[in-house]
Amino acid sequence: MTFVVTQTYLSEASPETIWATLTDLEAWPSWDVRLERVTTDGPAKTGRTYRLTPVAGNEIEIKIISAERNKLHDVTKVEFGSIETERSVVATNGGSLVTQTMRADIVPEFAHTFSKVFWDVWSQGIIDSTKALANAHTKSRTPYATPVDVERLIAAHRNVA
Repeated sequence: MTFVVTQTYLSEASPETIWATLTDLEAWPSWDVRLERVTTDGPAKTGRTYRLTPVAGNEIEIKIISAERNKLHDVTKVEFGSIETERSVVATNGGSLVTQTMRADIVPEFAHTFSKVFWDVWSQGIIDSTKALANAHTKSRTPYATPVDVERLIAAHRNVA
């Protein structure tokens, strides 16, 4: 079963500023309150692996599938499926549109549990981290979306599969 969430925020920062923030993997916890630590051996690039540790959770190993200017795509393999995240930055008049999409392909026998236990938290994480990335240049660490946004997105994307 497939679960998908997409979130876009408008940022006053230039695409170059957002891209520099996004590709400095180990600095992610400085703007995303949900992260305790990110470790890697350098900036984001195709083929690189990094380890992300959420504040409330276990370390996750993630592989970058592609890292092209203003587009970052990575994948995590887990025992119950795979999680792909795509991030993009598009120039606007005086700023950037910052978008993240997470796609979780979950094995059928775990899909119900995933939807009840994990999906709400993970989709909220995409919403929060997209807003945090869009506002990272302001050094804001209050990236929370409204609950109404979350409910609407979850309801819409549960119908994808």
